[in-house]
Amino acid sequence: MNVERWVTEPANPVTASFPDLTFLQLLFGYRSLEELEYAFADCQVESDEARALLTALFPRQPSNVWGLS
Repeated sequence: MNVERWVTEPANPVTASFPDLTFLQLLFGYRSLEELEYAFADCQVESDEARALLTALFPRQPSNVWGLS
């Protein structure tokens, strides 16, 4: 296993990035995008279009995740 620097290609620019498993908090409605950006400095959204899309697709809402037992 090698650790290398990740470089984006100009044809596929990155417009949002989330460290570790923070995207799951957005996905399941536990935190809003603004809350994630406040709590985690590594959460970054680079464009207004990406911000609008993420906010519309993943609103903050109560969630009920059932565990497997």
